[in-house]
Amino acid sequence: MRKSTLLELAGKKGLDLSKIRDNFGKDLDRCFQTFTAVHKCCDSLAVIRRITEEMIEDFSKENVAYLEIRTVFMRPLYGLVVAQGVSGRRDQDG
Repeated sequence: MRKSTLLELAGKKGLDLSKIRDNFGKDLDRCFQTFTAVHKCCDSLAVIRRITEEMIEDFSKENVAYLEIRTVFMRPLYGLVVAQGVSGRRDQDG
């Protein structure tokens, strides 16, 4: 997930990310705080699709040809939405 997307979604939910905002990945405790925030923000299929499309876009800009996506299916249709996000980006990129 893009840092900017996490901050945007967290702001809409009123989540305070001040403890981790400037220190993503700096230590294990902040890493787990980040995962907690991500799970709180990934609360709809629309968000999952957006994150998937952004991920594909970001890797495409880095000229990645093959990408293995691993995820935890947290709710029904989650996998389908991830697949649609991948398919949607592939259609846009040609």
